[in-house]
Amino acid sequence: MSAAQEQNMSQNKLDNAGIHNMLKFLTFKERMKICRVCKFWRGIVETTKIEQSIDVRELIHLSEESANKMCPLVRYLVLSGKLSNEDQSFPEEIQQSSLFPKFTCLQRLILKDFRSFFDNLVPISKLICASQKTLFAICVHNVEPFESLFIGTTFPNMTLLILYTQEPNFDFKKAFFERLPKMFPNLGHVTFRLQRRRNLHCIVNGVTQTHASRQDYVNFVDWVRNLKFSQLPNLNISTQFEEV
Repeated sequence: MSAAQEQNMSQNKLDNAGIHNMLKFLTFKERMKICRVCKFWRGIVETTKIEQSIDVRELIHLSEESANKMCPLVRYLVLSGKLSNEDQSFPEEIQQSSLFPKFTCLQRLILKDFRSFFDNLVPISKLICASQKTLFAICVHNVEPFESLFIGTTFPNMTLLILYTQEPNFDFKKAFFERLPKMFPNLGHVTFRLQRRRNLHCIVNGVTQTHASRQDYVNFVDWVRNLKFSQLPNLNISTQFEEV
């Protein structure tokens, strides 16, 4: 290979590196517009990691081929509220959940006040399991029962776990926390916030239920904060209790 050819190859590598760095600052919509320019730009976009936060709604109109290429590039995914708005069709909601197994390289995931169709958490479990080897941070905000999203799976690289809940089923929550070392062998920090509604009664499936006492909530939060594991000697657990 001549010196000129080697120089051209080096220049091309530098140019491609610069292009990839440029794409990191673009929104997902801007990336999709670039895809329509030509095959060259489409190839660059479909091989560049997406490190800024992406809402799953931004991806629902992708073709199957594009979804297979783009979803594994996403590193930071956000799911909040319902999968679909009230004016959207049920099939469109299913279309969104069909993307979940394609996210195989997520590093950060936020689930906030999320409700899937029929309150079925199976699609979310599939989403989490698809990236179990790459996830290092996850925030679960009022998604119940959150423990069902993780039990039976090991997340070797998870270092940060943030859990917000109003669910008073302490027995299931206790079993979850007791298994932290097995599910998250490299966990470094847990933030746990437990909320209690001031209204002492609630209706679940047409049946009036009474919340656990305030002291029961406080005792459980204290129990979580004082957890110690020999397998996780450097684990830091911060807790918060509040009434709403």
